[in-house]
Amino acid sequence: MTEDLRRIIWIASFPKSGNTWARGVLGNYFQPPGQSLNINRLRDFATADVRQSFFDRANGRPFRGRTIEDWMRVRPEAMRLIAASKPGHNFVKTHCQVIRFQGQPLIPSEVTAGAIYLVRNPFDVALSYARHIGVDADAAIGHMADRNATQGSASGILEVVGRWDDLSAPGSRHRV
Repeated sequence: MTEDLRRIIWIASFPKSGNTWARGVLGNYFQPPGQSLNINRLRDFATADVRQSFFDRANGRPFRGRTIEDWMRVRPEAMRLIAASKPGHNFVKTHCQVIRFQGQPLIPSEVTAGAIYLVRNPFDVALSYARHIGVDADAAIGHMADRNATQGSASGILEVVGRWDDLSAPGSRHRV
């Protein structure tokens, strides 16, 4: 019999929409009475679906993806490793949409126990996001409106941020 890995509670948001704040509130809520969680230690409470160590383990060696296909080949196993990384529920930050991408779900149901969606007014997000990705406001708005938008690390771990208002993009992406 296989182990039930439906342990992840996703903390899902478009970048710059309050994910760090929400993890801080939740992390402090679950601390023993009289203790607090240092904001610089949030990863002790909640991990992220882009954490390099999980992709390295899933890949069997340091992950250095060059293409979206490389990332999608390793992502499902990385998500299973995250789910199995500790007993009970596991809060996991994501900026990925809940869609099928290249025929696979970005947020797999076999590891999902639930989700907390954070929604922030896009007019407020735009300026923070522009600063975050190092572009002017118009370019950030264009990126936010692009249903195929991704962002990623130097090692090739990606996030399909796209448009969060329309999860029925054409092609290989379908509402889950």
